[in-house]
Amino acid sequence: MSDTGNKLKLAVVCVALAGAGFFVWNYFHKGGMDAETLGAVATFDCSTCDKVFTKTQKELIALKDRGSNPPCPICGKDTTREVFACPFCGKAVDPVGHGRMPKTCPRCNHVLSE
Repeated sequence: MSDTGNKLKLAVVCVALAGAGFFVWNYFHKGGMDAETLGAVATFDCSTCDKVFTKTQKELIALKDRGSNPPCPICGKDTTREVFACPFCGKAVDPVGHGRMPKTCPRCNHVLSE
């Protein structure tokens, strides 16, 4: 192979390694989650009192030692599960295969996803 071809391959490898090094450094240098991530909201439903409530990621991290979903803020039971909240009726919508949102809300029948 020509000397120019080898130099080009070496340049491509160097750029790829530099890019990989930057992404690794950036991943570890951030030092934690940003405010947007900590403010992200998860929705839960209590199977005891049927209350739908939300918790931010920051609140969930504070509860991580519990090892389970947060207790219901109304009845205090540990019978909660993570769900989607229907944007039309506000009721809990169970995820379908692999945690996806169903196509329609089972309670109000509005289209939720295509």
